[in-house]
Amino acid sequence: MRVAAMEAPFVVELQSELDKLFAASDGGEPKPAGEYIHPKTVEFLKGEQIKALPYTRIKSALWAGIARQYADGKSKPPDQGMANDVEYIATYLPYVDAMFVDRRCWALATANPVAECIAEAGRAGQLFSVGNLDEFDAYLDAIEQSVSDEQRAYADLLYATPPSPSPVSK
Repeated sequence: MRVAAMEAPFVVELQSELDKLFAASDGGEPKPAGEYIHPKTVEFLKGEQIKALPYTRIKSALWAGIARQYADGKSKPPDQGMANDVEYIATYLPYVDAMFVDRRCWALATANPVAECIAEAGRAGQLFSVGNLDEFDAYLDAIEQSVSDEQRAYADLLYATPPSPSPVSK
């Protein structure tokens, strides 16, 4: 069962990669495309569950923003570095409190409609860049001020430097 490229490019790409892996595990004998992947797997990958994942929504929003900027003549074509940044942001942003990214990614991710899509994707951390170091500094200050005396005491206990061993005399 093959999926039309216009329908779900992610699924087609994944299906192709899985076909290669399974062919290699079968002794390298290639079989017709799509013969290794179970139809239920394709059905799952095309389903609403995948579309609802924060990773999928954030990655889609970022790529749509990049395409819009490029079409408007506001940016250069994306390179491998940008592809890596998109992957990094989409993977980790839903699960961290803060993330430091380059200026281009920060501008992309914090401008609407991309910022709205990221917010709708679920819990997302704050983004910082060299361009907003004052906000990053304020964010860190707020964290530091929120630490209780009890937490500080435990941190001192956990991270205290052990006493140096006394020199052995002969």
